[in-house]
Amino acid sequence: MNSNLTTWALPEGAMARLGLGSVRDTAFSPDGQYLAIGTALGLWLYESQTLSPIALWDTERGMTENVAFSPDSRLIVTQAFAEDVKVWDTNSGVCIAVMEKQKRFRGNFRFSPDGQRVFAATNENVWKNRTLCPGKVYVWCAQTGKRINESEIHYAQEVGWHTAFSPDFTLLASTYGDKIRDIQTSIVVWNIATGAQIACMPECPAQVQSLCFSPCGKRLAVGGVKGTLHVWDWENERLEWTAAYGQSRVCLHYPPNGELLAAAIAEDTVEVWNVTANQKLDTFAYRGERGFACFSENGSQIAVARSSEIRVWRKGDANAQPLSTHHEHLSTVDSLVFSADGK
Repeated sequence: MNSNLTTWALPEGAMARLGLGSVRDTAFSPDGQYLAIGTALGLWLYESQTLSPIALWDTERGMTENVAFSPDSRLIVTQAFAEDVKVWDTNSGVCIAVMEKQKRFRGNFRFSPDGQRVFAATNENVWKNRTLCPGKVYVWCAQTGKRINESEIHYAQEVGWHTAFSPDFTLLASTYGDKIRDIQTSIVVWNIATGAQIACMPECPAQVQSLCFSPCGKRLAVGGVKGTLHVWDWENERLEWTAAYGQSRVCLHYPPNGELLAAAIAEDTVEVWNVTANQKLDTFAYRGERGFACFSENGSQIAVARSSEIRVWRKGDANAQPLSTHHEHLSTVDSLVFSADGK
C-alpha cells in the first residue's frame, strides 16, 4: 500500500491532503489486531502493535463520531455526524450495510454477542408541545441494515449521551439530566423491553465520562471528568465503592475477568489502575489536551488519542515493565501559505 498518507482516498482532482482529521472516537478490535480512530476526515484503521495506518474509509462525508467492533472483529459499525450508520467489513473495507432509520440522531452503538445485531441507544429527545419525547433503543440486522426493533425509554427527562448496555442487552443505563439547568443529576437503569425505569442512583458526577456494567451485570461503574469513581449495586441502589483521582477524567472498563480497570487522564499524565485490587499498574506521559480513550477487550491495552498524538499503553508480562508508544497524528490545518516559488 502507498505509504504516503497525504494521497490516500483523495477527492477527484486533488493532489494531496494536509492533516489526518481531528479525533472523535476510538476502539480496539476484540482480537487486539486493530485500533480504529474515528476522525473528522473519516475512519482510520491502525495495526495496533505498530500503530501503522493500514486503511482510510468513509471520507465522503467524514466526521466519524462513533466506532464499535463486532465480537469477532470482522465488522465495524460507524456513524458520521449524526447521519448514516454503516457496517464495514474489516478485511475488505467494503460497506456491507447502511442502517434503516427514521430521522437524524446521535447514539452509542454496540454489536450483540453473536455479532448479528447492532444496538443503539439514542439521545434524540426533543420537546414537542412542552412535552419531552422519550428516548429510543434501535436494533438492526448487522448484515442488511434492516431495523428489527425500536423501543421507547419512558419516564426519562433526558437520556444522556453516556449510556451502557448490560452484557445480555436487556438493560440500558444512562445519565439522567435536567435539560433546563443543563446538568446531570443521577444514573438511571431501564428495562429495554418495557421501557420502564427500574433503578435510579442519585449520586452522580456533575459530568460523567464513562459508564459500564460488570460482566455479571449486577454492578454499574461511573467515572467522572473530575477524578470521581462510583461503583453501584444498581439492583439495590447501593453505592459500594468510591475513589478519587484528582482532577483527571476517569475512563472505565470491565474485562471478562470482572476486575474493574480505570485510566485517570490528566493534562500531562495517564495513570492506569486496577480498581478492584486498588493497585496502580502504571503511569505514562501524555501531552496536550485530554483526548479520547478506550481499553482493549481484555484490558491489556489502552489507547489515548488527541489531535496530534495516539499513545498506547500495553501491559507487560510478569517479568516486563509496562510500556507506552506513540504515533504522530496531525489533525487539521489552521492556516497555510505557499512559498514564493510555489513548491
